[in-house]
Amino acid sequence: DAKNIYYLKSPSAVTLISETPLQEPPIREAAAKLSISLSILQGELSSLQLRASGYDAALCMQQLERVPAARQAVVCSLLARTLKPGGRLIFIEKASIDAPALFEEAQLEVLHEVENNYAIGIALKPGDAPKESRMLGTSSRAVRRQAAKGKKNKRK
Repeated sequence: DAKNIYYLKSPSAVTLISETPLQEPPIREAAAKLSISLSILQGELSSLQLRASGYDAALCMQQLERVPAARQAVVCSLLARTLKPGGRLIFIEKASIDAPALFEEAQLEVLHEVENNYAIGIALKPGDAPKESRMLGTSSRAVRRQAAKGKKNKRK
């Protein structure tokens, strides 16, 4: 979906990966408006040649529901492997899939909330990232709620 490109904070390049056919013209138009270099890879994630630690951020929007349950952990591990240290993976997945647990198994630090039967959150690859490469700030609802829970636990 072309509107997902607008969630990213000033990227110079985006690689879009999809196992299903895309409506490329609106996506390419959005990338051109934002002066983003766009490449599109189509095919099964595990068969694509992706750079290890090659990406600052990834979006996973309702993609795991299209992956057989037996392959979901493998896909999450592949996504985690492609992130640079300090990289972010922003996800929205059906809560029944338990994406937060899958991303934690892939050695990512997960902040999330469940809303309307969807897990919405961010998975962080441990390591330092330059400030300008951070794709989601501290103002997100999930980050604020996680911080509030931490403060509440410290008072006890």
